[in-house]
Amino acid sequence: MVSTLHQRFQALITVPADPAILETHQQTVLTRTHVAALVAAVVMPVTIFSHFGPDQRMSFALMATISLVADGAVALLLLGLHTPLLRKHYHWGFFLLVGIICSGTESLMLQLTGGGAASDFLYPYFLILFGVATLFPARFGWALAAALMIPLSYLIGELAVQGEIARGAPLNRLVLLVETTLITVAANLITTRTFFSELLHRQAVERANEQLREVDKAKSDFFANLSHDLKTPLNLVIGPIQAVSQRASNLDERSVRYLEMALRSARRLDAMINDLLELARIESGAIKLNRTRVDLGALLGNFVEATGPYAATLGQRVEFIPPAQECLAEVDPDKLERVVGNLISNALKFSPPGAVVRVRLTQTARSVQIDVQDEGPGIPAEEHQRIFQRFARGSDASRGQTRGAGVGLAVVREFAELHQGTVTLESAPGKGSTFTVVLPRSASSPEVASSEGTSPPERRQFSAPPFVRPIPKVLLVEDDDEMRVFLTAELGREVEVVAVSDGEAALRLAAEHPDLVLMDVGLPGIDGVEAVRLLRRHPATAGVPILVYSARSDLQTRLSAFRAGADDFVPKPVDPLELRARLESLLRRAGRVGGGPELGPSPPGAGE
Repeated sequence: MVSTLHQRFQALITVPADPAILETHQQTVLTRTHVAALVAAVVMPVTIFSHFGPDQRMSFALMATISLVADGAVALLLLGLHTPLLRKHYHWGFFLLVGIICSGTESLMLQLTGGGAASDFLYPYFLILFGVATLFPARFGWALAAALMIPLSYLIGELAVQGEIARGAPLNRLVLLVETTLITVAANLITTRTFFSELLHRQAVERANEQLREVDKAKSDFFANLSHDLKTPLNLVIGPIQAVSQRASNLDERSVRYLEMALRSARRLDAMINDLLELARIESGAIKLNRTRVDLGALLGNFVEATGPYAATLGQRVEFIPPAQECLAEVDPDKLERVVGNLISNALKFSPPGAVVRVRLTQTARSVQIDVQDEGPGIPAEEHQRIFQRFARGSDASRGQTRGAGVGLAVVREFAELHQGTVTLESAPGKGSTFTVVLPRSASSPEVASSEGTSPPERRQFSAPPFVRPIPKVLLVEDDDEMRVFLTAELGREVEVVAVSDGEAALRLAAEHPDLVLMDVGLPGIDGVEAVRLLRRHPATAGVPILVYSARSDLQTRLSAFRAGADDFVPKPVDPLELRARLESLLRRAGRVGGGPELGPSPPGAGE
């Protein structure tokens, strides 16, 4: 029984040995001791001299002496708190202040003013004990020693003044002092345990937050790597389908329809992957707006026109209602295309055949408003906020069926908020839905770049460029085997392709003087950006055109590639026609080719 109680008591007074907790405890005790010493240096003289008068037993000289001695001791303590000795043994500062300076002065004043309830110094005494109990999370031994200094000092004063310990009232007062001291020690023990318990909980929370940050970073890294791991095989789906479609004149109608269906599905999958990657970049803070002053009417008109063929395959139409006047605003065209594209795609997905999706643009002096209205089943009011959350999807009842990954509307909201705008929904079951995006006409953040007078991006159709002989030599650097085979087959009809799988091999082959380098970014060992930088330093490739392609098409990746020395950048999935057009353009600008036969879709049966 005694042993159990002793173990529990030891557990109660034991201080955690964690270095971080002990360091926090040290800083807390030192800081509070420093502040308490400054307060004591001011309060003690004021308290002592406030009792000076003709009816007081103390002379002015005695009070002045006590005040000077007390303040001198406090001054020495404040200087000592900055020395390595007291910083290392930080409990000494607390003990010297509370246990000797304050208690010694207080006990002496109690004795000189008669002690007991008749003395006004009884109340400062209780304040000192309250400070020991609540302000200083001291070790049990130090708290007990400091608290016992007050009755011990009182006992010493009694002996000094009376020559002995008197019976009666003084002894009763001593018992009162001891009782209150024990209560103080008990309260200090509770305070100290609470202090360390809070530190332990805070440390646990910080560890949990650190783990969450690591998990979040791992998730962001996963989504970043997803661009290479998923988009490369996806490119091998879209690329061959496009290549076959371009030579599809000998296929029957059903085969052509199947190819178109497969291509639409692959592009839809590509859009979903892009949405996931955008969310990952938003979480990591890598998304920045590149604002440009554009005519939103023309820009949205291009966006809507591009969705027409897809809507037609679903038996639907998309109408654009422009404003009556030119609508100029500072926006990021790429981000706005994602916003409008996701809303239109969502509207087409949940509208029945024959439906019309209407996109309306209106403007005020300070803002622009884009409404996308569908003829779908509508959304209940209780789901209006939830569907904008990441990975949230409408219920079967509200959207007819559950489809998609639940990221499209989340991207819409994130991009709208990046523009300091909002997105809202007006809908009811059976009455369709209208998504409304409101954006400010100009940027309010000085951190956002803006370029005046830049025209909106044009949608280009890439025609078949010509190559001439002698055949240009292209150094292809691609780590994925199937992608390397596909690009070699697609380009090999018009150029000589030398294909390698990593940056080190590309550097070794640089001495063979290629006419152009086609480089993937995601490579093992030396990545594509670093490889471009090294090729630019190599005498044989310093002036050779370099085209970089990557699944990571964000601004930072493109800027890194161009700063390393790339001449052009193509995002994955790579369209074979666009790739050949860009290669031809780079070769012509570098003077590597002239006029010649056209590079385009091979005639039926060519190369097969």
